[in-house]
Amino acid sequence: MKYFIKKNKFNLERFYSKEIIPPPKFQGEKFISSNYIENKSQNTLSGGLRLKNIFKSNYENYPLISVVVPNFNGTKLKETLNSILKQKYQNIEIIVIDGGSNFENISFLKNEYNDQVDYWISEKDNGIYDAWNRGIKISKGKYIGIINSNDFYYEKAFNYLLKYINNYPDYDFILGAVEKEKVHAGFRPNEINLRFNIYPSTVIGFFIKLESQKKVGLYNLKYKCSSDYDMFYRIIVKHKMKGFPTTAKEVFGKFELGGFSSQLGFLDHLKEELQIRYDNGQNIFTLVYIAIGKTIIKLFNKLKDENLHSWIF
Repeated sequence: MKYFIKKNKFNLERFYSKEIIPPPKFQGEKFISSNYIENKSQNTLSGGLRLKNIFKSNYENYPLISVVVPNFNGTKLKETLNSILKQKYQNIEIIVIDGGSNFENISFLKNEYNDQVDYWISEKDNGIYDAWNRGIKISKGKYIGIINSNDFYYEKAFNYLLKYINNYPDYDFILGAVEKEKVHAGFRPNEINLRFNIYPSTVIGFFIKLESQKKVGLYNLKYKCSSDYDMFYRIIVKHKMKGFPTTAKEVFGKFELGGFSSQLGFLDHLKEELQIRYDNGQNIFTLVYIAIGKTIIKLFNKLKDENLHSWIF
């Protein structure tokens, strides 16, 4: 398939095609992907290169990397997009799924980024995991990544990604190191039964083959703050897929605190964690052990903090 090269706003080359490329069909998760998302109402806004019949595709030695960017009234969406556009790799598609933000917060998509983003849509959705799913369903890349609108990639992120994609082509996913207060790196599948959210890089650093995503399915909307853990459990335990981590020095990006999950309390997180574990068939005695252990640790840390505060003041 032929392509033409055009430079983006940061004067970096990108591949484009004028041919309309049908996306792959997903099976087993009750959905079929498409090139666009069907508008739900007259208030829906959308744009991007796809609406001009300009598409991206996979080429020999240049696999297409799809990046899904969910957003809802985020204040750093432009910085997030710029961190993708500044990557030197030539074959990237950007899909922005906005949950119906105030127009003043996303007007730049239409006015400044309509020729920079492959597809964007703004309309009410059912939360962040719904946004992730909607983006996945219209992605065409050989690999798919997700980055939330307050986070950003470092300049060499896709250099590292392509190194591992080329060196480990038979692996289902790459798990890049991510900065979240400190650098998190590594892939420890044996720990998933006892530890929760053991992969803080599952959003920014996680890139999975589209074919592997099709086998696993979509994120479960039943869970409101930890569906990514459920996804990883299915990937590792149910489907026994292979992942490869980068080193701690090969950091893909920075994860900013303050998202939806950080607004929930301890009991909300614990309840959902136990539900996910139960739904995935974990032993009931393990669940009781985890619930008691986490509650004790939480109370101990609270008392320790209160005693420290009393001692200081």
